[in-house]
Amino acid sequence: MGYQENKIWKRLEEICVNSSELGNIIEMCDSAIELVKTIRDTFPDYTLHDETHICNVINWMEQILGDSGIEMLSAGECSMLILAACYHDVGMCYTKEQREKELKSHRFTEYLEKNPKEYLMVKRSKETGEEIPQGIQIEYFRKIHPQRVDELLPENWEINTVRRDKLAAICKSHGEKIESCKDELLYDGFLETDHVLCAILLRLADVLDFDMSRAPHILYEFQKISTTGNPSAETEWKKHQASNGFKLMQENRTLVYRAVCEDMQDEYTIMNFLDYVDEELENCSLKLKQYGHAKWKLINIPMKAERYIERRGYQTGEYRLTLEADNVLDLLMGDDLYSADVTFIRELLQNALDAVRARRAVDYRWNWEEENQIIVSGWSDKEENQWFRIDDSGIGMDEPAIMNYFLRVGRSYYQSDEFKKLKYDNKKIMILRP
Repeated sequence: MGYQENKIWKRLEEICVNSSELGNIIEMCDSAIELVKTIRDTFPDYTLHDETHICNVINWMEQILGDSGIEMLSAGECSMLILAACYHDVGMCYTKEQREKELKSHRFTEYLEKNPKEYLMVKRSKETGEEIPQGIQIEYFRKIHPQRVDELLPENWEINTVRRDKLAAICKSHGEKIESCKDELLYDGFLETDHVLCAILLRLADVLDFDMSRAPHILYEFQKISTTGNPSAETEWKKHQASNGFKLMQENRTLVYRAVCEDMQDEYTIMNFLDYVDEELENCSLKLKQYGHAKWKLINIPMKAERYIERRGYQTGEYRLTLEADNVLDLLMGDDLYSADVTFIRELLQNALDAVRARRAVDYRWNWEEENQIIVSGWSDKEENQWFRIDDSGIGMDEPAIMNYFLRVGRSYYQSDEFKKLKYDNKKIMILRP
């Protein structure tokens, strides 16, 4: 079924007074459908993002709205929903030249700065004259695709019921939190378009299109997905192939999900995805009431999906490893591990030494031979408790380091990709320093 056979399109035909406007929208939609056919050039291992997905997204928009909601749509809202369904994934379309240009862009540099592991891998590749690892390229291209829609929309805009910048903002919003872009999605009284509604319908419809239609078995075999060496891609395909999808029961607005799993790993990944869907449903319901136009606040968005998983060839249950808190604390803090009180002081002194050594490794301007110091002080309080304090001139800790490493047993900042990146950057500065 094509997009022109959906209820939202039929509603648009009823209320749109300008026939040339319909023609312009058709031209835009058809262009997007042709464009998304090229997604597989860059993402050959991905499940389908084609016309079927576009139509499924529109269908889910209709199910969430219900017949009464569709009757409330303005011409601007109908046009925006159809175009958003068609264009939300076009940012995944690249020519070879566009991929090469993107990998040299400031945007890619900013991405690497925020992802130390990828940063180090790319730097090592450049130093050895090798290509940027394919996995890093693909993941980067995927993450920025909502932002790229604005770059791919035609500049010569001929649709009167939809603003180009708002369509770009709605497509961008499906990869971000609604709160971060709500100011771009304000209600347009002139066009009678609730952009928050459109953004919420797009993001929900996109995640609810989760069934085997996006992962046909014949294509899985033809593409030899299981032999590509990309385990995440194979997991995604198997997850879709096991899925019979969601169904929204209109009479009581209950959302039901069904799947048939022959592998417990497939069920595990599906259940994790359903947890994410439940979070999206609850959050979108809340945000529509909070930011949406008054006429849409009565839409009943299900808060979670009822799950029905048929298991074939295996059995699951609530089995988990548990630890006795008292015994664990005794193990970690008792005499068996720390036979003397001074052991704790030794550990804190070691931390101070590590901090000083780390600063020496990354701060080339620091005169460590003269300025490094570790000060130990002690005192007694009124209750005659003995206290001691250790101060050092080391690298210090910011809040992320405290939260992600210092307060997490078993994690070391000095072994992390963040610290390795810091060392790499400062080593490079030292080499360039006159």
